Amino acid sequence: MESVLQDLGGLLENGPVEKLQAASHEIKDLAESARNSVTRRIAWVALMVAEPSISATWQSTKKSEGALLDLVESIPMISDPVLRSALYPGLERILADPVHPARIRTAAIEVLPSIPGHDTQTLRLLARLVGPVESAPAAIRAIDRLPRETIHDEASVPLLEGLLSYLKSISLEQRTSKDGLLASRLAGDLTRLLPSHLSGSFKDRLADLVVTRIVIRPIPHRMQYDQQEIYVPAGRPVEIVFENIDIMPHNLIITSPGALFEVGLAAEAMAAHPDAFDRQFIPDSPSVLYASRMLQAQETDKLRFTAPQILGDYPYVCTFPGHWRTMFGTMHVVTTLDGIEKNTSEPEVSLVAARDFVKVWRVEDLTGYLSRLDADRNFKNGADLFQQLSCSKCHRMNSTGGRVGPDLTRIRDKLASGDLDRTGLLRELIEPSSSMEEQYQTEVIRTRDGRIFTGVVEYEDDQVLRLISNPLESEVTDEVPKNIIAERRQSTVSPMPEGLVNTASSEDILDLIAYVASAGGLQPTVGTSSDASPKPAQDQEAE
Repeated sequence: MESVLQDLGGLLENGPVEKLQAASHEIKDLAESARNSVTRRIAWVALMVAEPSISATWQSTKKSEGALLDLVESIPMISDPVLRSALYPGLERILADPVHPARIRTAAIEVLPSIPGHDTQTLRLLARLVGPVESAPAAIRAIDRLPRETIHDEASVPLLEGLLSYLKSISLEQRTSKDGLLASRLAGDLTRLLPSHLSGSFKDRLADLVVTRIVIRPIPHRMQYDQQEIYVPAGRPVEIVFENIDIMPHNLIITSPGALFEVGLAAEAMAAHPDAFDRQFIPDSPSVLYASRMLQAQETDKLRFTAPQILGDYPYVCTFPGHWRTMFGTMHVVTTLDGIEKNTSEPEVSLVAARDFVKVWRVEDLTGYLSRLDADRNFKNGADLFQQLSCSKCHRMNSTGGRVGPDLTRIRDKLASGDLDRTGLLRELIEPSSSMEEQYQTEVIRTRDGRIFTGVVEYEDDQVLRLISNPLESEVTDEVPKNIIAERRQSTVSPMPEGLVNTASSEDILDLIAYVASAGGLQPTVGTSSDASPKPAQDQEAE
């Protein structure tokens, strides 16, 4: 609709002036009373083409702020550069008179770069508006639209002073907004244009204000961050954007140097406490410096902080149960980022479509649905989920799959013999740490030189211990000589991550249970059980 109106406006503007003058009363009425703002602006363009006196046009808007705003916003729609240039003094008067409301002054600022032949004049005018004032963001956006050759040494210094003043006056959060990032980029461009004898002091002052912005994401289905090393300048502002593009819950906690082991074990201990989810699995420890909230699938959080003044290596880690042993990295606090490759990452393309969060499922949420296992289940959906949720990376089924967890082919026989019932099977899926076979428990190793190794034991003899460190990458192992081990313990948290089914509906979960219980659909039954409860009145997926 808007593009059609603009096309019609072009025809009207370029029509015979005599016809526009003859219809001036009707066009003026349209400019003042049309409901659509585009229609009003088109009418103002037509009036200015027909009106012999530009000053008379400005005068006609004196009694109406709305009319003045429409006139200003119509200026970029004028195709005649001479007519646009004739309107420049009127914009200058608006910006020189503080009586005009902010929305009209902002509109005037944004229109200035569209008027040809005034670039140097516009730059000087806008530079005065850059600083800790309400007009700064609009002025910075307008300056960014001017040709870079407009900005020379003489103009750069006052403009840089204004940009630095603006950045200093706004919060860390505002500095990472679109306008704040634009101001930082423009200041950086200007600093590079200055000769070396002028640029040094500006470069240092800008470095104290510019936010180092880093995006970190989990690698889907691997329980690892996509960046395992990042660099931040000491004592300067940082924003870490944490985007959870995985199917599992994750957080990101930055710890004191050398505190990864301490914080990881403290997080594991939280798993036994009922308020752990409310506390986001963030240990109450002075070693926790900064922490995101626990993110479900497709959620994002931002950590904003001033980097520590003390140089060193600060670990960051996911503390959701079972994750800390493989999902960690290092934040290097350094003097300067000069010569260090920029902290960037692109989301890894997953072969499995992204899954949205449904809810944090608990056993009691689903026990009432177990009677539905007696109905025909969708084994194909169950098989697809078995792959999408990475179950096959850890568990074998009918001689295929991973080797970190128990062979799930045995589930069918255990259900048939009564060694396992439906609720028990559901609990093993939702609360994997509630029942663990000893051979599949995670070992936590600390060596004499302070290194940490964790994983499921793949091989052990008198000389060496070989661990599968990441259950989702069972081909990767760590070999630890036994003569360097200072401490060895078994973890009480299962290597099977919790929260795997938080992106699944109740019907999806039932299909997965039916698939596993029937050994991959070979036996279309999950047996009977006294704990099969009546179907609930309403199947509510979301909390």
